[in-house]
Amino acid sequence: MTSVLSDSSRTRESAPTTIKLSKATRDRIKANAAKQNLTIEEHLNFLEDLHAREQRWDSMRESLAKMTPADWADYRTESASISGADFDGLNDEAW
Repeated sequence: MTSVLSDSSRTRESAPTTIKLSKATRDRIKANAAKQNLTIEEHLNFLEDLHAREQRWDSMRESLAKMTPADWADYRTESASISGADFDGLNDEAW
């Protein structure tokens, strides 16, 4: 059994549309949006942004895992060359 999820309230950019999904899924989405005082659209946009952010972090972790010792040495050299380039007048923190 499928339900149709439609959220035309506060839609700014385009005409409303529908998505076919199970009633249980629709109810979960609707309840979670309500808990955050968001429309369904706002909640789904938040989830998409969160997913995209996680994909970027996964990509970065994958790239870091592939770095060789030479890559790390290059990274440290480049990082040192721009250290202090912010010109904020503050002393560097001791890590």
